[in-house]
Amino acid sequence: MSILLLLISVGYLYSNVNEYSHFNISFNKHFSIYHQTNFRHKEDTDEDITRTADYKTFDSFIDAVQYYAVNNTIVVASFDITYVSMALNLFLTSFRKFNINNHLFVASDHLGCAELLSHDAHCIQYMNLSISKSPSYFYEPDYNIKACIKPKIVLDCLKAGFDVLLVDVDIIFLKNPLPFISNYSDCDFITQIDPYFGDINSGFYLVKASSSGLELFTKIVEMINGTSKGDQEYVNDALHELGESIKIQRLSPELYQLGSVFFTEGNRAFAGDNPCTDCIIVHNNYIVSLEAKIYRFKEYGMWSVDIGDYYSDKTRKYIKYGNPIDFGAREEFGCNNTMEEFL
Repeated sequence: MSILLLLISVGYLYSNVNEYSHFNISFNKHFSIYHQTNFRHKEDTDEDITRTADYKTFDSFIDAVQYYAVNNTIVVASFDITYVSMALNLFLTSFRKFNINNHLFVASDHLGCAELLSHDAHCIQYMNLSISKSPSYFYEPDYNIKACIKPKIVLDCLKAGFDVLLVDVDIIFLKNPLPFISNYSDCDFITQIDPYFGDINSGFYLVKASSSGLELFTKIVEMINGTSKGDQEYVNDALHELGESIKIQRLSPELYQLGSVFFTEGNRAFAGDNPCTDCIIVHNNYIVSLEAKIYRFKEYGMWSVDIGDYYSDKTRKYIKYGNPIDFGAREEFGCNNTMEEFL
């Protein structure tokens, strides 16, 4: 495989380290790196993968948001280096497919941005997070720290006057959701829900830069700075506290499906099983570990990242699976529930 040598210089905004000190985060004004990439799209040619790009340099995070926003809306996806392949899959299968050019991947380390920039995705490093190189699992302490960065990113965008569609990287678009959710013009907060509990799912939502939207995320960030739960709990707690002052649109769980609804209840194990012609997005949650998420995407033909020539090797006749999680040791996760109950 050809090697791509990158020289990337990007900047980001924050200088107030104390605000994030409990997250063990460090900040720099600018950085430059050389990095070698191992990722390619299953439809990329050698010529595609070896091309160099003229990368845009920004002095701040909000400068990047302003540059890429369309109709005052930015589509944001936060990730770290452990989820870079999942982020790339979101770009290839969803943002690029539907020409969603107002996207911005927000990384917690420079290596993740390097990989995405090599495929012409928009990316900026938001901060340096010391735990970004280690995988985290739902509701573990490290997971909560990473997840709670998302509302801070959203609040920064809202303060600058931009509407924000936040998308978790373990999501795939079957249709472009923007034309559908833009119909709810009178709402402050448009969100995916968990049909089992009725709670807000914090992996897919659009928040408006209205006074109520700003109030909501100011409250969420204030809560985050006080304790150490996951962002989803804070979002739900803040909504309950603010009550009817926030105009909420809960999206149909039949159109914006969770992983358990789409894959398990829908009896969809392999590509082509029970096509969902009405579905708009699929959120690949309710399954434990990154490896399991990737494997499920691969089985259903929703994976487009060609790592190690996975798709382009003409002699390959197998699907690889590697999962570090011991599914028999459920008490390690702090509960006795079944694996399907983990988001």
